[in-house]
Amino acid sequence: MSQERDIISETKSIKFNDDEQDSFDQVEEECVLDDDKFGHGDGSFFTAYFNVVCVVAGTGTLGLPKAFAEGGWLGILILILAYAMSVYSGIVLIRCLYYKPGKRLHDIKEIGTAAFTWPGYIIASVFHFMNLFGCPALYLVLASSNMTYLLRGTAGELNYKIWTIIWGAFLLIPSLIMKTLKEVTGIAAIGAICTMMAVFVVLIQGPMFRNSHPEIAIEHDSVIWTGFPLSLSTIAFSFGGNNTYPHAEHALKKPHQWKWAVTAGLSTCVTLYFMTAVPGYWAFGTTTQSPIYNSLPDGAGKMLSMIVMTIHIW
Repeated sequence: MSQERDIISETKSIKFNDDEQDSFDQVEEECVLDDDKFGHGDGSFFTAYFNVVCVVAGTGTLGLPKAFAEGGWLGILILILAYAMSVYSGIVLIRCLYYKPGKRLHDIKEIGTAAFTWPGYIIASVFHFMNLFGCPALYLVLASSNMTYLLRGTAGELNYKIWTIIWGAFLLIPSLIMKTLKEVTGIAAIGAICTMMAVFVVLIQGPMFRNSHPEIAIEHDSVIWTGFPLSLSTIAFSFGGNNTYPHAEHALKKPHQWKWAVTAGLSTCVTLYFMTAVPGYWAFGTTTQSPIYNSLPDGAGKMLSMIVMTIHIW
């Protein structure tokens, strides 16, 4: 009798699990169908992944060794905390777009409006446009200085201001031709690969330079409180890119993949940051410069890192 009860109980359990699985499948199918009504693109997981890596990794890779030089080894802890907060905020930001059932907000400005009405819209808009104008300005300065250095003494040598104008016009081309982030996936992938190449140059050449010059005294500090605010701001800036997340998620064919894409993308970024910041600061100490390749000795490695980061900016 007891054995029969066990068989009946097991049969009901199997039936319940099958019904439960069917219910999960139905809910997932409804979610996929709901994605279409918000006008999502047909981008893949890697569309979002490469866009996150390309947008976030570039400037942080170049500036974090200097941030460690300003604030000391405590920057490692701050970098880990900033990474955790950026992943969390990247996921929550997209959830906020769907706070009202059956509706998707377009961007950060609409989130600000939904949360705090017109004051939220103004504040979100101000920071949004500061980001849109500030980051390209930084990239223009970096690209122009790289071109001036790379072509000095050659027939292509031009004034720094002229290179700034040329790059300003050159960077308009992708924005005029490509309308969605899915269309720039290829460019984003190239940018991510270029960043990785620059990281490996620093990772290899930095320690090589220190080991080959033991006579140079290198100073390190656990924490430098006077330079910590600047270090903190650089680390925080290195995880910037949230204003592009709504557009990256909107390009996904399966938006539920966003949390995995942003987590994978930012995990790649923080890995690249550690691979640059730690050996860069260890090799050059308080004399570390920004961008980090300015601390490298003249040669093929420095030139390669400047070329690939200039390509990354495009």
